[in-house]
Amino acid sequence: MLEWRNVKMSSVLSDEKKEWVQTRLNEWGAWAYSGLDFESRTNMIARLMQQADAEAVVEPVRERCDDELGLVISSVVGYCIKNPCPQDYKYLEAKYVYGCSVYAIAKYQWARDKSVSRNGWYKRVTQSLEASEWVVAKFLDLAIKNHKNVSKLQKFAFFS
Repeated sequence: MLEWRNVKMSSVLSDEKKEWVQTRLNEWGAWAYSGLDFESRTNMIARLMQQADAEAVVEPVRERCDDELGLVISSVVGYCIKNPCPQDYKYLEAKYVYGCSVYAIAKYQWARDKSVSRNGWYKRVTQSLEASEWVVAKFLDLAIKNHKNVSKLQKFAFFS
């Protein structure tokens, strides 16, 4: 897990930058989710419901980024989070790609490992996500501003 976890990350990111990085991660999550092949993964009940009434099974529409920004965010998340801290990446993926709440992630972790209380898992997941958001905010802004197509991606960069 990320080493700087003991530092209170919410105090490091300004409210504007925290909102910016969460917006970018939400768009990236929707972009990544849209590329997944769910036809082969959809369970039998959902398939039957779609056959009966296609309008009954509707996925919520989420705003997503374009491919270029999605690839930039994926590279930052992969290099800075996934490679050094796979568990932190799983939390980030659960929240932003699959839309799970922090409570749902913590509850799942608690079900797998009850040696830590549910509240303890909630704190761990929250700290992990805050640390990951801080890292992504720091390096994503640099990646966008130094990208070969900076003119196209400049509108997504954070300007304080």
